[in-house]
Amino acid sequence: TGVPLALDAAPWPPAPRTPQGMGYRLFSRFRIGTRLAAMMVLAATVSALLAAMGIRGLAVANESLRTVYEERMTPVRSLAQIAHLMLSNQLQLQRALAASAPHANRARPALQPQEARRAAQAIEHNMLTIDQLWAPYAATPKGPKEAALAERFARQRAVYLQEAVKPTMDALRMLDYADTQRLADTAHNLYERASLDIRALTDLQFQLAHATYEAGVRSHAQTRQWALGALLASMALLSFLGAMLIRSIVRPLQQVGRMFRKIAAGQLDTPIAVHGRDEISTLLFELRAMQSRLSTHE
Repeated sequence: TGVPLALDAAPWPPAPRTPQGMGYRLFSRFRIGTRLAAMMVLAATVSALLAAMGIRGLAVANESLRTVYEERMTPVRSLAQIAHLMLSNQLQLQRALAASAPHANRARPALQPQEARRAAQAIEHNMLTIDQLWAPYAATPKGPKEAALAERFARQRAVYLQEAVKPTMDALRMLDYADTQRLADTAHNLYERASLDIRALTDLQFQLAHATYEAGVRSHAQTRQWALGALLASMALLSFLGAMLIRSIVRPLQQVGRMFRKIAAGQLDTPIAVHGRDEISTLLFELRAMQSRLSTHE
């Protein structure tokens, strides 16, 4: 024939169009370095996603604990201090009455000035502290049941202040034993009524704190389930993509090895199929061109 074969001409024998797997066709469109970089980016994305879900779970748990502490336990502490201060008022009155001594000109006992003044000052300080504790709690949003209990206690507290505390402080400052004793009984009765509302509010706060905690636990458990499902799904996806990537590299390399052995054995008419545009496809194309040259020279 005497016609040299051009390097850019169609190689001989012609490449067959053998069907390949969809995964190989997809992977072979990209270079191996690009595939590996994409797998690394995907693994990093999955890791970041799982880390974000874990952080979200921790944030949910922290928010639940914060809600329990700030929105529930802080009012419990304030209400307990209010109840303690109201009880302290009763103790101050009892102490002032117990420290009374017989008067020089009267048969009935009289209050000791020092003890009476100290009791009046302590009661006045307790009521100011109660006002400071009650104001922030009264301003917080409440549910219907809690709002009704808080309103009822506010009325009881106003009655306790107007009908018992203020008259009692005046009686203590005037050293009137009989009036102080009468008002101490009134204050005790009003305190018993108000303490019922305080206990009801405290019990309700504990119930709400428990409900908030249970909601946080459920949300955390749901986040954990989502994270576990995402972990399993990502493991399956990465395993599948990793297997496809390994297959897209190993199988063409095995084909190259087989073709080298056939060429070494003198079989120059074996068709070489080339698919894709990656490094291995380039190697197969060059191998096919070399096979064509060797066949032409032979």
